[in-house]
Amino acid sequence: DWCEHNYLWSFYVAEFFNTLSCIPIIQAGLIGLRQYRQYKYEKKFALASIFVIVIGIGSALFHGTLLREGQILDEVPMLWGSLSFLYIALTLHNKGTPLVAALLTLYGTCSTVIYFVAGFDYFVITYTLTVATLALLSFLHCFSAKSTDSVTKKVKRHPALRFAIAALAAYGGGFILLWIPEQILCGNRLQRTAPTISEWLNLHAWFHITSSIGPYYYLIFGCYARYLQLKKTPTVVYERPPELLYVVSVPAIKIEH
Repeated sequence: DWCEHNYLWSFYVAEFFNTLSCIPIIQAGLIGLRQYRQYKYEKKFALASIFVIVIGIGSALFHGTLLREGQILDEVPMLWGSLSFLYIALTLHNKGTPLVAALLTLYGTCSTVIYFVAGFDYFVITYTLTVATLALLSFLHCFSAKSTDSVTKKVKRHPALRFAIAALAAYGGGFILLWIPEQILCGNRLQRTAPTISEWLNLHAWFHITSSIGPYYYLIFGCYARYLQLKKTPTVVYERPPELLYVVSVPAIKIEH
């Protein structure tokens, strides 16, 4: 159970704001999927976007019901979704091989089986290690692929690095500043008769917002870094996507085919 007071706002929704805040996660995946079709990215970016959508739906089901089935639909897609992002990190330099995909699939299958035995603690450890690994690989790629300015002779920062930093700041920052404090304040507590201050803060709902920004910016980083590697002359453009009702401007990567 989380900090938010259960069934306070609706008789049908256990954690109203934790459920409502899953919508941006779904929107992030939908934007990524549309951009995949529009700009004709590699299929691995579509797969990662689909996982983001599934994670958002599963998280909404979990927080809306607080059932074990909902928790499984939230956490298992997160395990597999993190592996799809890890595949992007592993194949920034190349298209990837069936062996890499097979090994990640085997690892994901084993992790899923162990998850049903070991539960939430195993999920947190495995998921955190996977995310840390893809972050490390991404930064190593940026620093190994840096170039030198022809005029000043100074080492130029990788153009995609800023998106990797934004992704890490949003997701990692949300985890440290929102998810962990909420676990300390109210993790798996017994339901109280009235909401407390910590419950009104809705830290987990805010964590869902940062969890939509982080994966989206990682998709932008992955596209930018991959197509720079392929010398497709990727450019950053900003759009107001229909998924956000044409209100918020977000970056996208346009490439030359």
